[in-house]
Amino acid sequence: MKNEELALEEVQRRYPDKWVLLEETEWDEEGFPVKGRMIAYSSNRDSLVEKIRLIRREHPEVKTFCFYTGEKIPEELVVIL
Repeated sequence: MKNEELALEEVQRRYPDKWVLLEETEWDEEGFPVKGRMIAYSSNRDSLVEKIRLIRREHPEVKTFCFYTGEKIPEELVVIL
């Protein structure tokens, strides 16, 4: 699990429109991850579930962050709360 540490912006640039699983390495003042090491990436989030389970079982001390690098909410979608 020892890969290059990347800022989240760099992860988004290198892995467009992918689900990524990172080992968190740095956080902002509010506790949100801002840097991490790549563990895995995929076009399908479900394919990362087993990797997440394995890490939690074998390395419970490791904090992970799974997120989508593509467009979060399409521009044509209207969200009403």
